[in-house]
Amino acid sequence: MKTLPRPLEGVRIVDFTHWVVGPISGRMLANLGAEVIKVERTDSYDGMRRATANATTPNMSGLFNNFNADKLSITLNTRHPEG
Repeated sequence: MKTLPRPLEGVRIVDFTHWVVGPISGRMLANLGAEVIKVERTDSYDGMRRATANATTPNMSGLFNNFNADKLSITLNTRHPEG
């Protein structure tokens, strides 16, 4: 079965959003084929990382992982000139 190209293939999006609406929007764009790169500050991670009661580390939040699936990610000091 031939797979059709997704409408946003070849588009790159830099995602500076956090909490619910922004990350879900970015995930939808990734599902449509865009390359989405989530950027988090080194001094303040996305609040969704702490949204699950049973999460013992920042990477264990199911909500964060669900809302940011199919994205690339990076932490970046946006206040430093090299960032």
